[in-house]
Amino acid sequence: MHEDINNCISCNRKAECFKYLSKEELQFFNETKTTITYKKGETIIKQGTEFTHVVSFNEGLAKLNIESEPGKNLLIGIIQPSEILGGPGMFGNNRYSFSVTALTESRICLINVATFKKIIRTNE
Repeated sequence: MHEDINNCISCNRKAECFKYLSKEELQFFNETKTTITYKKGETIIKQGTEFTHVVSFNEGLAKLNIESEPGKNLLIGIIQPSEILGGPGMFGNNRYSFSVTALTESRICLINVATFKKIIRTNE
């Protein structure tokens, strides 16, 4: 039942913003991305860590939360396929401002933040 989500050009689960990119730009992402599968309960992003990658969510479900104080988490939302996770840390303090945990087995593509910014700049 796996659809072709390994190739950015033919992936039908790519984020809406990727649908406006050229084949060359999608190929650039395809050549530089890393695809990872997480098991239920695994941490995908930990709040406060260095912002190194934009996350393109392809399969599964995950929860997005903010850790307000030790032991206290505020659920912000549920992440589904075709969503992309960035945030203010990409342009600010270079840190993730949220945590993401897999609720089901989840497959994501990690796109280097410098690569992502390069493509954004060419499409301004």
